Amino acid sequence: MLRWICSVKQADVVHTLDLLAKLGLCDLETTIRCRRLRWYGHILRSTSWIEKIMHLEVEGNRSRGRPRKTWIENVREDMRIVGLSVSDACHRTLWRRAIADYYATSVPR
Repeated sequence: MLRWICSVKQADVVHTLDLLAKLGLCDLETTIRCRRLRWYGHILRSTSWIEKIMHLEVEGNRSRGRPRKTWIENVREDMRIVGLSVSDACHRTLWRRAIADYYATSVPR
């Protein structure tokens, strides 16, 4: 899609990071990380059933092998990368500013 937007053909040797810089966008991983953290902050500040479901334990035995990475494990890793803690989510402006700063520093120039 990036190549189509920038009118670059497949035969042209142009790196994806160059196209992202031209459009002023971040890579997909950074975008997903920021959106996941924004949603997590929203959940922690809410008092509805969504927050209660996060702490729900599922009954039964796990299947063999390494278990899949859960959503909350991804969020914890994202918080470590961005430099946030769970207590920061209570301060909405601090939380959003930290995520926006991380996104702004990740945009290729």
